[in-house]
Amino acid sequence: MAETPAGMLNSIGLQNPGADYLIEKYSPYFAGLTTKVIVNISGNTVEEYAKLAAKLDGVPGIAGLEVNISCPNVKMGGMAFGADATSAAEVTRQLRGLQTCLPL
Repeated sequence: MAETPAGMLNSIGLQNPGADYLIEKYSPYFAGLTTKVIVNISGNTVEEYAKLAAKLDGVPGIAGLEVNISCPNVKMGGMAFGADATSAAEVTRQLRGLQTCLPL
């Protein structure tokens, strides 16, 4: 953890209780904050990213999504989405076009 002039940075890896838990337990707290909360999402497939983005769209207290495209892309032999411009564009296209109105 590191304090910054804009708030706090927290980097703990990808361990988390999942989107459903976040929505149920944390979003009411997030909704009461004056600070904007950006949720990091990751997936193994474009479909997983899309499902998470759709699930989090419109949840009170969530102001945006950080799309973690450095996670392995199982459909492309373990290559990270971020290492391939076509894969990165496909994730972005799916999220922006169909799944969420949140800033990415």
